[in-house]
Amino acid sequence: MGCRYDKEAAFRRAKGQLDSGARAAYDKHLAACGKCAERFALAEATVGALGATENGRTPEVDWDRLYRASKAAFVEGHARA
Repeated sequence: MGCRYDKEAAFRRAKGQLDSGARAAYDKHLAACGKCAERFALAEATVGALGATENGRTPEVDWDRLYRASKAAFVEGHARA
């Protein structure tokens, strides 16, 4: 049985927006699922690249578009290596 990657949860985790119980469950899943861990790394890199605004919140963005762009850059970078 495979898992179902949850982009919204990944970005919420990357932005520190999950409560402690949800964060623990998500992290436990990432420890056991390499595919989700890889995708989460992309989400985390995207959020990190955006940085925080002065009020400590990331700006509203099209997360799907940024995820696709990050994934494409990640794949391209690995193809060159």
